[in-house]
Amino acid sequence: LCGRAILTTRMSGVEAVLGPDAFYVEPQPQPQNLVQGLMECAQTPRTNLNRRGAAIRHRVLAEFSWEKQGARLAGFLEAVCTAAETTPELELLAA
Repeated sequence: LCGRAILTTRMSGVEAVLGPDAFYVEPQPQPQNLVQGLMECAQTPRTNLNRRGAAIRHRVLAEFSWEKQGARLAGFLEAVCTAAETTPELELLAA
């Protein structure tokens, strides 16, 4: 959230949070993957790094606020409860 460009892997849903402005490396434990990602960052003009960092910060604050995350969780729980009420196999969840 500091507005800096980020170098990371696509593991664990990070790409869904950071979006297209982050720099990504393949998650295999190959040193050349990290070196290649670091070289890409090092060769990127500072203005582009700043733009990407600001875009990531904006995306995270806009899409993943406590309010939005709470609404997503509430919607998910409501869907689970509705499914539990209408699906005999899930009756235990509704009790």
